Amino acid sequence: MSVSGNLVNRNFLKGAENLSVRGQFGFGLNIGRGENNQRVFNLQSRNISLNSNLQFPSHVDFLGLSKFVNRVGLIPDRFFNNFDSEAKTNISLGFTSLKFFNFYGFNSLNAAFGYEYTSPKGHRYIFRPMGINFDQYSILDTTEFLNLPIIFLQFRDVLGTGFFFRDFTHIYNGVKNKKGRSFVLINKLEFSGLEVDLFNRLYNVVTNSNKDWKISLPNDKKIDFAKYIKYEFDFRYHMEFSKKHSLAFRFNSGVAIPFNKDRVVPFIKQYGLGGPNSLRAWNIRQVGPGGYVDPLYKLEPPSDLNIFIQQGDMKIETNVEYRFNIFLFLDGALFVDAGNVWNLKASNDLPNAHITSDFLDQVAIAAGYGIRLNFVFFNIRFDTGYKIRSPYQDKVSQRNWFTWNEILNQGIGNIQVGVNFPF
Repeated sequence: MSVSGNLVNRNFLKGAENLSVRGQFGFGLNIGRGENNQRVFNLQSRNISLNSNLQFPSHVDFLGLSKFVNRVGLIPDRFFNNFDSEAKTNISLGFTSLKFFNFYGFNSLNAAFGYEYTSPKGHRYIFRPMGINFDQYSILDTTEFLNLPIIFLQFRDVLGTGFFFRDFTHIYNGVKNKKGRSFVLINKLEFSGLEVDLFNRLYNVVTNSNKDWKISLPNDKKIDFAKYIKYEFDFRYHMEFSKKHSLAFRFNSGVAIPFNKDRVVPFIKQYGLGGPNSLRAWNIRQVGPGGYVDPLYKLEPPSDLNIFIQQGDMKIETNVEYRFNIFLFLDGALFVDAGNVWNLKASNDLPNAHITSDFLDQVAIAAGYGIRLNFVFFNIRFDTGYKIRSPYQDKVSQRNWFTWNEILNQGIGNIQVGVNFPF
């Protein structure tokens, strides 16, 4: 749950420049089972963010990068001419502070320069050639990680950089046809440390050395450069049968490939499933990676009050949701979620966590129902998810599927509260 505010100045520099400043404060609340199997509310996290964006109404070709890309043939002349006349330029600066109580904290400072352009056919392009972010983690002494080196590598402080290519996003919203069918297609490609790694390798060749560049601070602490390539694909299909009945489908997948010396993607850039917008029978980051079972997971109450860090380098997820109106502004939904996350590399620290040809055997499945309060411009939803299939076999029964009695024993299921549709 969160509250936010937004300040906008639509003529900041007296030339139709749009300055927006957005602040947000929120907290994570888990509805879990405590002693005697009673439902209890547990305050898990706190989130504070402040982001600003200055948008110029025209294309500002900083350092002539856009023209250079056009001259070498990477962008056709027709597209470039439309882009040059219609694109908007963005300069952004932001800060985020996230804290999981009794676990870890995360602070991130970021800045970026880029463009936003919508073509005549409705294709939206967001390109940021330059961007930098500093991510700082703090792990509490009471946090248990089983002393796994790979976990501590994911939680180290890093500097993400992009000086010629930071990220690129393509979004297309298909127009709804006469049969009420429409779709949304999203592609996102992100790089970090590509230029730094290239110059680092050239330096090592020239000097005949094998140094891994880091940033040294006055207190002898060293900051690593985040080096990875990340791609995500999201496809959504919507079928509207009438004003009161519709069916929504989503397929979402992504992969993050590290190319640093330790072959580890920063924690904040990995994929996690579970929560109000994903596998709704599980909590955030509770699923995976693969068939890995966290030995620190408490099976006895209050097990629902655990905080999880189960993430991976790759994710595959699909969702189907039937939405219908019950009465006036009260809507309902029936849904099925399926998916998991995996690591790309096998590790003795995390057995059964990497992707293999048998990855379908490690897919988790959830199903449930939801109640939504539809206020036209937004809705508040209460979804209840039930575990149908586990990503790993039960040690006793040697099966992944939950029996009907086991599903009934989940009671009212895992309650998820969210704002607006999950997809």
